[in-house]
Amino acid sequence: PVREPDLIVELEPELPPTDSEWFPPVVQEKRPFRPMFRLKTNLISWAGVMPWDFKHYSFVPNLELEWYFGRRFSVAGSAAYMKMTVGDDQFFGIASYVVEPRFWFNGDGNFKWFYVGVYGQVGDFDNQNMRIDHFGKTGAFFGGGLSAGVMIPFGNRVGLELGVRAGYYNRETDFYSYEAPNYYRDWTETDKKLGITGVKASFVYRFGKGKNSK
Repeated sequence: PVREPDLIVELEPELPPTDSEWFPPVVQEKRPFRPMFRLKTNLISWAGVMPWDFKHYSFVPNLELEWYFGRRFSVAGSAAYMKMTVGDDQFFGIASYVVEPRFWFNGDGNFKWFYVGVYGQVGDFDNQNMRIDHFGKTGAFFGGGLSAGVMIPFGNRVGLELGVRAGYYNRETDFYSYEAPNYYRDWTETDKKLGITGVKASFVYRFGKGKNSK
């Protein structure tokens, strides 16, 4: 009988390993965003509302820097300054400086939502209106107390801070008149109070490291 040939199985040749097999892709860990510091500006001061009587005077440029440390603590320093002459008969000037350490309730290191703090404030001012019997007033103020507020995030970097300050406030004002070419002090008043000494609605931009999703 004729013998049938054995079954021949052809094997595919073994290919050399690819680069991806020799060097598997490196998976980079996405670190969460971690804020380091933030810049703020108080929109209420830009609207011209002053801290001693909450009346409207003139817009006041201002800037605040807040530095984070640990997971619950920060310290903020702010400055507001304005010097403006309106025509030949009105002048408005103010300089104000505040330092404010804070404690954040949410201890995850993101520094969002609620905080409490303490603050100290100093400043001076000059407000002259020659249309009202040549009267003007100038002086200095200082104060300190407690603060509280909330930072509402709109993403990792942008947010809105709402806050209030309350404590002791002292303002000494010299009222003066003008008879060319000299200014004369007419009388001095001292205003002391306990209560609300400042409010804020600040636009916030935060700087930090890690993933920036928004």
